[in-house]
Amino acid sequence: SQRQEPEREEISDTRRVYIAWNQLVTNDNLSAEERYTYHRTIFSGLAYLDWQELGQMGSAEYPEQTMEALLSWLLEQAPYTASEILSLQMGVQSNLDGWLTDDYAHLLSTAFFGDPVTFAKNLVTDSLEDTMYQVIRLTAYDAELYPAEQEEALLILDAALADGSFTEDEAGWARLLELYLTTPIN
Repeated sequence: SQRQEPEREEISDTRRVYIAWNQLVTNDNLSAEERYTYHRTIFSGLAYLDWQELGQMGSAEYPEQTMEALLSWLLEQAPYTASEILSLQMGVQSNLDGWLTDDYAHLLSTAFFGDPVTFAKNLVTDSLEDTMYQVIRLTAYDAELYPAEQEEALLILDAALADGSFTEDEAGWARLLELYLTTPIN
């Protein structure tokens, strides 16, 4: 056959996240499978998200409104599963800057408060030490604003360290996280 397939347009990771998010918030007729797939697409795309590109995709007058809307949607998804927590942690690899960094730090602290043990276990990710160090810094930065939630999460983390819930590597990262959370930022 001499028939040729039409060229398919490459869709950026950011566009894929935007399409999935748009479907979830505007389409009430999605099947459970479609909702799950779109939800998963958003979380798995966080590490590759170009926030500035995302801002240009929205219909809002100001690009920041689109970015804020996605951040709000992500926050509404709490409590997070273990894979969602890891996806949020990997999201620090995206082009965060300025107010985006502050808002993203709040997502991380929310994930930490919701499940401190899983959050700490996820920090052990081969060859991504710099990324996870950034996760710890951002989490501690925002967690300081919520002393009651931070104290409760630290108690859970301490209990897990004491009862052997962590491997040696996980315990090391959990102690580093704990150190950042208990040391004043200034």
